[in-house]
Amino acid sequence: MCYNIYMSKRVILPILVLVAIFGGLYVYEQYLKFPPPPGYHREISYPDKIKEADRVALGEAFGKTLATIDKDKHDKSAWMDLGALYNIIGDYQGARLSWEYAAILDPNSFVPLYNLGTLYLSDLKDYALSEKYFRQALVLDPSQIGVYQSLYDLYRYGLLDDTRAKAILEEGIEANPFASPNLKYLLEHYDEA
Repeated sequence: MCYNIYMSKRVILPILVLVAIFGGLYVYEQYLKFPPPPGYHREISYPDKIKEADRVALGEAFGKTLATIDKDKHDKSAWMDLGALYNIIGDYQGARLSWEYAAILDPNSFVPLYNLGTLYLSDLKDYALSEKYFRQALVLDPSQIGVYQSLYDLYRYGLLDDTRAKAILEEGIEANPFASPNLKYLLEHYDEA
């Protein structure tokens, strides 16, 4: 009888230790690794330019995306989609919050940073933040030609800085010598635009 109790303790104790470890990892992943998400159930208001049929489709897309996030607050793809949906309807703060959280959830992806850079360039008109996010995107993935082109647009048309516009084209060409014909074209024909 003592042998069975001893053996059962030898078996049960490691199992309990494993359950505690994996349970702790689950709690860490689900609740402690990331900050709480921003308020994502925002009022949806459609601009007049969006047709009724498109409003219905957008409403369905919002519903599915919000339901996905309700089930899994750490679904990176759903946060990216939610940012895009808010951006479409002109809720730029909703887009910003969604993409900022997506960047937290996936710190190795350039995409949410690129989206934020574009948002600040085109819609929120904060060129310093636009540049910051584009630069962060390039740190993560310097092969993204579109990010160099967006920085070129920022410098040339937003900041009216020809020196920096040409420099970012050169930087992109140097980082991607075989994949940058668009950047080369823009640089070679700079004075023609």
